[in-house]
Amino acid sequence: MNLILHPLFGWVVSSLIALVLIGLAIFEIVSYICDFRDVRGQERSRSDQAQDGKPESAQARFTDATVGSIIRRSLLCLLLAATVMTPSLRSQVTTRAVNATDVFIAVDTTGSMAVRDANYASPDTISRLEAASKAVKDIVRLYPDASFSAIHFDSTSNADLPLTPDSHAITQWADTLRTEPTAISQGSGLDTPLNTLITSMKSTLAAHPHDTIILYYISDGETTNGQVRSTFSVLRKYVTTGEVIGVGSRQGGKIPNTKLGLTVKDLASQNETNSWVKDPATKQDGLSSLNEANLKAIADEISGTYMHTGTTKKISLADIKQKSGRFRIQPVTRKYKHPIPLIWPLVIAFFLIFAWEAGAWIVTSRRLL
Repeated sequence: MNLILHPLFGWVVSSLIALVLIGLAIFEIVSYICDFRDVRGQERSRSDQAQDGKPESAQARFTDATVGSIIRRSLLCLLLAATVMTPSLRSQVTTRAVNATDVFIAVDTTGSMAVRDANYASPDTISRLEAASKAVKDIVRLYPDASFSAIHFDSTSNADLPLTPDSHAITQWADTLRTEPTAISQGSGLDTPLNTLITSMKSTLAAHPHDTIILYYISDGETTNGQVRSTFSVLRKYVTTGEVIGVGSRQGGKIPNTKLGLTVKDLASQNETNSWVKDPATKQDGLSSLNEANLKAIADEISGTYMHTGTTKKISLADIKQKSGRFRIQPVTRKYKHPIPLIWPLVIAFFLIFAWEAGAWIVTSRRLL
């Protein structure tokens, strides 16, 4: 342990407050000295009339302050300044047997995810985005006490939630997923989240090199941007294992034409619409279907597995039971340094001196009455 300063309001604000308080303490002392010298000068001029007299309490002309009160008030200012700067002990804490599992979840939110041709452990047909949302919630239940990161991708990619142990935040995120408006879409690419995943996973491994990193990639496998897809094999150096989840059907369905996109809640209550995305080649209603070949290729590139949600299929522990031993509590040692504030002696001293000053003020006030 070593003594450090850990300012209560940050270095800039706390330093300014401390300087003001120190300035007030100096002002109190200097003002008293100046007034005291003035009084002493007047007393010398009358020394022939009071050769044996002394100042009753060494008071200044324009204040009733005494030496004791000046000391008390100055100490109060200095104690407050020290408290604001917060002297602390830097303590190092070592933890073992922590959960060292980080789960990254990437969800496709392109317009085709609004197609209502998916199933999730039920014969009821739901939208692909609804199936993805249900899958995310099951993934969270599979990894208690793990840390999660949430990413959505369409024409662009965004890390909506950085790595967090708050599983409730991830389930809320799953409920608020929204498809990209088809009116402004510029085409979708399955490799859109690749750079976001590399950046996030690289920083995670740099901070926690012993962690297990798991990737869940949820999509319908459809790509429409006409570009050659980048390989996901670059993630192998970061990902311990991964699973690619396909949502949708091989038969496919029509894509709703939207200006604002549709949330999971919108899709769950959506009635039949007559507005569909048109195929530019045929000018007829376009069909979007699950492309398992693309998804299986991605699974192979990350050395993971592929599964398709269906009427009897959903994310469960059975899918990862052969690898689950690596996802639980691991005996990893981590060291953290954190400051322990040592302001309690300052606070006690402040209130004792404040009580003394308040008592002296009350006594003086009663005398003046």
